[in-house]
Amino acid sequence: MRKIVFVTALLSFMLLTSCGNDNKKEVGGIASAGQTDLVKTSIEDSKGNKMNIVFDNIKGVATVEFNGTKFQLNRDTTASGVKMMNDKYLYEEWQGHITLKKNGEVVFDNKQ
Repeated sequence: MRKIVFVTALLSFMLLTSCGNDNKKEVGGIASAGQTDLVKTSIEDSKGNKMNIVFDNIKGVATVEFNGTKFQLNRDTTASGVKMMNDKYLYEEWQGHITLKKNGEVVFDNKQ
C-alpha cells in the first residue's frame, strides 16, 4: 500500500512540474522567455482616431503610428504611469487614461 501511495505522489509531482509555467508570457501576440520584450497595442479614442504602439521594454522606446505618421518616443522615469516623449510628441498614460500631445496640443485622448 505504501508503494502505491509513494508512486502516485511521485507521478503527481512529476506531472505538475512538467506542465508548470515555463516562464513564457504572451502580450499583444508576441511571446518571449521571462519579461516580454515587445508589446503591441492599438488604442482608439471617441472620435475614431486610432493609435498603434509597439513598446520595446528592453530599449525603453515606443514606436507609434498615428494619423499616417510613424515616430519613436523615449521612456521617461515617473513615479506611476507611463510617460514617453521626443522633441514633438508627449505620450502619457495613467490609470488607463492615455493622451498624446503634439507640440503641447492634445491630439489624442481616449477619455474624451
